[in-house]
Amino acid sequence: MLPVVSQKENQREVCFICQGSLIDGDVVTVRQKGVKTLISSSVQRKNNEHRRYLTNLSEVKVHSACQKHYNNPKLISSYLKRASEPSTSTRRSNVFDLRKHCFYCGKEADDNWEENLRRLPYAKRNLIHKVMKLELRDSVIEVARRRGDNWASEVWQRISDEDLCARDAWYHRFCQRDFYRPVRSGGEKGRPLSKDVDEAMEMIFSYIENNPEECQFSLEELMNQITTENVPQARTVKTRLLEKYDEDILIVETKKKKTVVCFKNTGYKILSDSFYQSRLLDPREERLRIVSAAADIIREDIRSQVYEISQYPPPDDFLKDVESVIPESLLHFFESLILKNKRGTLEKWKKRCVALSHAVISAVRPRSFLSSLLIGLSTFIYKRFGSRLLVDALSAIGFVATYAETTLLEMSSIVRPEQPRVTTDGFLQFIFDNADFNINTIDGLNTFHSMGGIMVVTPHSAIESERNIDRQVRMSSSDVLTSVGVPQLTTFHRTDNGGLNTIIMKDLNLNDPVALEVTLSGCEILWLYGKWTKRADVPGWGGYMEEATNHGQSPTSKILCLPFLNYPPTLYDTIYTSLLTASKKCVELGQQSCFVTFDQPLYVKAKDIVSSDDSDLKNVIVRLGGFHLLMSFMGCIGVIMAGSGLRDLLSIIFAENSLDKILSGHAYARAVRAHMLVHMVLSFYIFQEIEFTDGEKEVMEELLLFENRPSVLTCHENKIYKHVMIKFNKALHTIAGRGPTAKLWTQYFYMVTIMKQFIEAERMGNWLLHLDTIKKMLPYFHSAGHFQYAKSAHLYLQEMLTLEEQMDPTEFKKFTTEGFFTIRRSDKFWCGVWSDMTIEQTLMKTMKVKGGLTHGRGFSDSVLTKWTSGMATLHDVCQRIEEFCDISTGTSEQHVDLRPSRRDRNAADSEKLNNWLLQHPPFPPCNVLMSVSSGVIGGPEVNCHLSVEVGSMGIAKIMGQDFKNVSFKRKDKVVTLASCTALKIGGKTIATINPLTLFHRLCVVKQSDEDLKYCFSFELAPYPMSMFTEEGLRKGKLPTLLEQHPKLKEQAAAFLKPSVSQDEIAQAGEQLIMSLYGKMDSGTLDELRYELFVKSASKKSFNLARLPPTSDAARWHSMRVYQQVQTWLGCPISPCQWGWRKLPSGLVPIQTTKDAAPDMLLKMISCTCKKGCTAACGCRKSGLNCSSACKHCSGLSCENAPEMELGEDEDEEFSESEEISDAAAMDHEVRMPDTDIAEPQPKRFRL
Repeated sequence: MLPVVSQKENQREVCFICQGSLIDGDVVTVRQKGVKTLISSSVQRKNNEHRRYLTNLSEVKVHSACQKHYNNPKLISSYLKRASEPSTSTRRSNVFDLRKHCFYCGKEADDNWEENLRRLPYAKRNLIHKVMKLELRDSVIEVARRRGDNWASEVWQRISDEDLCARDAWYHRFCQRDFYRPVRSGGEKGRPLSKDVDEAMEMIFSYIENNPEECQFSLEELMNQITTENVPQARTVKTRLLEKYDEDILIVETKKKKTVVCFKNTGYKILSDSFYQSRLLDPREERLRIVSAAADIIREDIRSQVYEISQYPPPDDFLKDVESVIPESLLHFFESLILKNKRGTLEKWKKRCVALSHAVISAVRPRSFLSSLLIGLSTFIYKRFGSRLLVDALSAIGFVATYAETTLLEMSSIVRPEQPRVTTDGFLQFIFDNADFNINTIDGLNTFHSMGGIMVVTPHSAIESERNIDRQVRMSSSDVLTSVGVPQLTTFHRTDNGGLNTIIMKDLNLNDPVALEVTLSGCEILWLYGKWTKRADVPGWGGYMEEATNHGQSPTSKILCLPFLNYPPTLYDTIYTSLLTASKKCVELGQQSCFVTFDQPLYVKAKDIVSSDDSDLKNVIVRLGGFHLLMSFMGCIGVIMAGSGLRDLLSIIFAENSLDKILSGHAYARAVRAHMLVHMVLSFYIFQEIEFTDGEKEVMEELLLFENRPSVLTCHENKIYKHVMIKFNKALHTIAGRGPTAKLWTQYFYMVTIMKQFIEAERMGNWLLHLDTIKKMLPYFHSAGHFQYAKSAHLYLQEMLTLEEQMDPTEFKKFTTEGFFTIRRSDKFWCGVWSDMTIEQTLMKTMKVKGGLTHGRGFSDSVLTKWTSGMATLHDVCQRIEEFCDISTGTSEQHVDLRPSRRDRNAADSEKLNNWLLQHPPFPPCNVLMSVSSGVIGGPEVNCHLSVEVGSMGIAKIMGQDFKNVSFKRKDKVVTLASCTALKIGGKTIATINPLTLFHRLCVVKQSDEDLKYCFSFELAPYPMSMFTEEGLRKGKLPTLLEQHPKLKEQAAAFLKPSVSQDEIAQAGEQLIMSLYGKMDSGTLDELRYELFVKSASKKSFNLARLPPTSDAARWHSMRVYQQVQTWLGCPISPCQWGWRKLPSGLVPIQTTKDAAPDMLLKMISCTCKKGCTAACGCRKSGLNCSSACKHCSGLSCENAPEMELGEDEDEEFSESEEISDAAAMDHEVRMPDTDIAEPQPKRFRL
């Protein structure tokens, strides 16, 4: 910087910043506040002369451009950087030296310079001279002050603090001549350069030099650094860049893409010239020099690459350029370093070389290189685990991209204008379901209760390959995201005309016995025969069918998540909006029929909307979810077989606590496996009744060979095998004619066959079998009391039978014949799943696993939009990463039934079941209906073995009625064997009592401690749990207790008397039981039960069976003890008068004559809702689920029914594998709500 002007010079109108005259250019007068700013800038520039000059001034005149330049923070930073380093003429690393360079021009001035001039005439030689006089420095500075231009400023900076003579400075002769020439008053030749351009370019140069780690900039990015009003043209900027950086710069211009400015290092050229001339003698230093030279070469190659940073690769081909972007030298270096001496396949090592190369390029060029591999890895972690901490940790050491870049990819995929497009070959269907989660809010309000949906495209190839994703400059706000992804709620206007009341229940020929006859297919009988003959090469049913169909492949489906509709799913407006969304997408893609699937409660409302006269959804066809339909059907099996001994049979191989959900169908995977195992074992007894010829056995053995496995699907065409099928089905009819008990179990065999065929229809995409099995399910829905599904399934069936009349022939063929109604996520033929199961295993499952919404992401509208709209893109990226790494986060390709561990477990469990049935024959030749486990015989009112007949009569009653007004009566249900031992509460038969439900209702109903004490005079359980199990009386385990306590002997003396009244025995027994619980004073067992319950309030858990029995239960137990003691003493008395009851099957103990619970627990909190059990339901208002005490719904088929649980399948194809997590929820420990007896902490009771 030139010396500042004096105050006299300032008065002569000289700018103290540029030393130029103030006559030319825009001049401003800087007042006191501006002077302070200039002083602050001079302090930052470390210019003490300017600071001293400005300190005593109240105002000063300067050029406007100079003021802006002087105060610009970026230019100040650039100035300080240049001041701290030797001046450079270009971006090169040449250092100015007075001994080697001319202090006028900065170019070389040494012996080599003169050597190169010898060929020129003497007059043209620009000779060099050494400074010999001290006066030359002062003379040059004076000339520089007079010139006042940029050259003068550069010369002054070089010599102002130097002693030219002492430093042996050199200069060119012509340079001195030109420097001493006066500046022409007319200005330079040519078009004058604008100061605005100079200032603008200085800003660009400053930005480039302040980012030395980057070598690639877009021209747009550089021009955005200009803050002045006058911005030069792009052509001017490119020209000035080339003038300044010469061959160090590369400008790449491509059509339809941004112009890229790329800097390359000239170190390679310098290295090439001097490498072999600079060898060092020290071997260690020489090795390091060679490595440094190699690093310079690789670094230059990296910096010379031009990379695309404005777009991401397409998600379905995200790693297409993963190797091509790596410079050859870098990849060669890593392969030479890593692959040497490696044995075997080198593929995995080459992938590591690629990964390390991407990490190095990202480190060298952190802002001008987007590594698809590192971004894909960070996306994988973000999607699978939802951990920002993990992404940040790995990003900090360069192994993955940053979290900001990851979320920017997600954001860019959401706001891009082009969404995945579907070709005309594709077939769309939509599935919606309620998505619920109790958010842990501070006040318990605003829980998540919305409608979730997915769009399924079949086949997968119908979705066109995606294009590159434009990279957003910055993250979009939550408002922008909400406007992009959240649909607006549309109001549905109901009318009196139309709707469900216009739908008439049609006759589907269900009263024809032939139409409802169940016949086993050829492959089913063949598989059962293989299991009966204990062939080791015959796996489970699912694995067997997969082997039989592995020759065929079917198109897979692509699943795309739709935005959540954050409103209650049961609202008509919510359902209507969902239907409109699906219909609109189908219209956009040219599909005439729009299939939308709901589960039963939402299905009815959707049909009501679509059936309205003025509905604009005439193209919508509503489907009933088959997965929930099957679970309800399995619940029918549990209801009809209640008390038959099936529960006791399954308790041999399943935990006692899991049986309720197995028999209700809620534990889907376990229930399917349980019924299939029992079905298989029952077939053994059928095969024993058949005499096969040698030829028939030979044919079946041949068909069972593994190499003939694909032929089992057509085995029914074999003439000999046809006789086998006839014999088997005939044997079933024969066994059913042995009596009611045998008919009940053959009926069970048929029900499980329907279940298997329904699964087979979905797995293989057999539309006709799908409809046929639903038709055969209908009578069982009626007879079991699943009336809501009886209505809905009937409506669904009658509409699907007329589907061909409603649809376009091409679309109908796709949906039915080609099997597009089922959804396949694998190309295996045996892998189709129901549409409602698909949404459970995709959207709902991923929402609640690690990386999902429930693990810290939140539930705001913007978060929901990001999660659903970006899911497809992130999923594709994760798939490409899994393929690159050769890993799979999914399940095994092998079917679970083909695994050796499952084969062994099934064989062991079937052996246990068979051994139990040998002792409890399921097909006895008797004329009574009895339980094969307990021997309880049903009376004439028990008709569960006639479920098909009873259900058919129920179907006949609703024919011709409109759907909305169809009603059912409980008397139309079958009477099961469980009714023989059922309890009656409030005059109503209750088959089971759930203690947890009773305690919930107890806490709601009770108003004082006296009410609670009264309730504990009842067992509050299905039976006295301290003395009985479900199988009968408990076994005594404390025979020595009487010997250790003499006082107990005294209390038991009454039992030895031959003549004593029942009241005396009851009193003695009650006192004896109270003594066992440590209560020696007076009182009753009912009071003791209450006291022990109160004491348990401080415990974390409490076993309900540890409470003593009620006084009534103890009375009957004491009478049975007295009868047994007198029998041992040789004084037999009638057991029927002393605690026993005689049944046709034998003597059974009288457990208690008192109700299991007081009437107020069930009568006061039960509902009489006929439809839905919605907001007006009495149970719902009390915060309780409906139960069996409710008059119409019985807690089975309403919106307030206990929630069903979906089992975790072990394979991707959702085979009937065992659930992973169900036992924890059913572990005999039940949580009890808080009461005002103890602190408000949850209590648990072990049943």
